[in-house]
Amino acid sequence: MDDKPDSSQQPLKEEADPGHASAGRDHIVITGDVGTGVNIGSGNYTADNIAGGDMTVNNGQETTADKTEFARQMVELRRTIIEAHKSGEINERVARKMIDNLNDTAKLATEADPPPKNAILSKLQYIADVLDTAVDMLDNGPGRVLVRALPIAALLIKIATRIF
Repeated sequence: MDDKPDSSQQPLKEEADPGHASAGRDHIVITGDVGTGVNIGSGNYTADNIAGGDMTVNNGQETTADKTEFARQMVELRRTIIEAHKSGEINERVARKMIDNLNDTAKLATEADPPPKNAILSKLQYIADVLDTAVDMLDNGPGRVLVRALPIAALLIKIATRIF
């Protein structure tokens, strides 16, 4: 009888940690290219880039084009508010309040690092609500300038949710 360890046995190897696998669920690791929206096993998946057709979502990260479009739409909304005031669709107090909110939004977006998303969205939502109310209150039906301003405000909110 020999009390010595068997020299033919391989030393134990430490296996890779399975990560976030939980009891009772599949844990499948796939490398390489996987088709868009493919889910193998149960559960869900995450990715840095999820693409579909001609659309690519880069994990919620903003692009320079988004920031440029945001700035361009801010300028366009400001011009439209001023035009609505000049055409008599909104009074000076309402126009001034909306422009002040636009100026505050621009300061928040450029001066803070990182920009406060909720404050920016709140100011843009205020502008959209005022525009919506102003359109509803016009006696002669919706004003042509205010109707143009509503989609601009909505687009700004959409862009802001993506980049901030």
